[in-house]
Amino acid sequence: MPFGEREPLVMPTNVEAEQGLLGAILMDNRAYERVSDFLLPEHFSEPMHARLYEAAGKLIAAGRVANGVSLKNLFDQDKDGAGYLARLVTSVISVVNAADYGRTILECWRRREIVAIANEMTEAALSGREDAAESIVARAEEGLYALAEHGSRGGLVPASQALKEHVAAVSEAHKAGGRITGLATGLHDLDRLLGGLKAGRLHILAGRPSMGKSLLGGVIAHNVARKDGRVAIFSLEQTRQLWVARWISRLTGIPTDQQDRGELSDNDWNRVMDAGEEIGRLPVFIDERGAVSAAYIRQACRRMMRQGGLSLVIIDHLQKMRQGGRQENRRLEIGDTTNALATLAKELPVPVLLLSQLSRAVEQRDDKRPTLADLRESGDIEQDADVVIFAYRRAYYLEREQPVRKPTTTDAAYAAALADHDVALEECRHHAELIVAKNRGGPISTVKVYFDGAKSVIASLQPRSA
Repeated sequence: MPFGEREPLVMPTNVEAEQGLLGAILMDNRAYERVSDFLLPEHFSEPMHARLYEAAGKLIAAGRVANGVSLKNLFDQDKDGAGYLARLVTSVISVVNAADYGRTILECWRRREIVAIANEMTEAALSGREDAAESIVARAEEGLYALAEHGSRGGLVPASQALKEHVAAVSEAHKAGGRITGLATGLHDLDRLLGGLKAGRLHILAGRPSMGKSLLGGVIAHNVARKDGRVAIFSLEQTRQLWVARWISRLTGIPTDQQDRGELSDNDWNRVMDAGEEIGRLPVFIDERGAVSAAYIRQACRRMMRQGGLSLVIIDHLQKMRQGGRQENRRLEIGDTTNALATLAKELPVPVLLLSQLSRAVEQRDDKRPTLADLRESGDIEQDADVVIFAYRRAYYLEREQPVRKPTTTDAAYAAALADHDVALEECRHHAELIVAKNRGGPISTVKVYFDGAKSVIASLQPRSA
């Protein structure tokens, strides 16, 4: 071979393994059961072998015997068909190797798929098409992730396997002594109610503006990260600096607006620096791009999972996301997005906390506490969510509902009304309600928490019981 030239690349195949597996199946149909849960016809490199494997599987599934006689019709146009089937059987030494043959065939298929993805990337990058580099990378990552996950989840699973998984989960909960088994939010009453944020579940945190959704998302992210959980935050509305400023405020008690103005004493500055050192060590990653799609979030989360793991995904918020393009129906767009995020939670699997705004319809009522009915005009949020939590602060409305003095109201009556209003406001000024309106497989209730927006604090009202 001339210097500098390479031998032509050969696509990964193993015809001998394919022949060995098919022969084993024809000799003893029970060999099919050893590979049928992970090996598909398209994994074979030889089309004839793929047809033979598929036909054998159909016969076995129908309770019939797959052998040279029952499969002979596949080779009616091939003069040596019957002879080939016979040779497959006689070449088998033992059916014990069936599973090994199947894994070898699958490995070759995976390698061929990797080559196909690489070739597609190369062609797209070198062609004159207007594909953005980011789009090419996204398609390649999606293909590689799907390949990595191929066969790891999904498909029909026997009840015995589901039972085994459930018993393991119950055993883990029993060993925890009643403690939560999901990710701890740091809000003890909420954790007891939900059992923590569970992997594979889509959690919706919804409310009107100024109810504290983003602040609560930041508190949960901070608490999870402080216990070494890796958190991905997709902040579609506020900057990454504001997330950090709120964490500093939570640790120091210095309000974010005071930080922005730089009104800090030397002691304040030292406390900010100490808090900054702690925050700098947290495994939190913030993406502040606006109007990203569910596909973009999925790509970023998959990459983060591969590069070091992922514990929690927070998205702030749903209405700021780029939807699926069906502009004629906003409800369908949002439904597509929530469905994609619910699927992402199960694929990874991690908890996904999706923040969502509510419409002004809530404020048309005397009782402004949100209900599940308030979600029904916003797509399939309720349907796709495993958990729905509403954030509500009565103080927000009381601050804007000063008693109105009527011409017939006496000074004493008006003063009494003002006093009653001030008492009511003071009683709830630092309280918020987390209304768990949906909890798939669990109880629903309302959790009251301490709230101080100025200092970015949301905490349990009562200390955790021993």
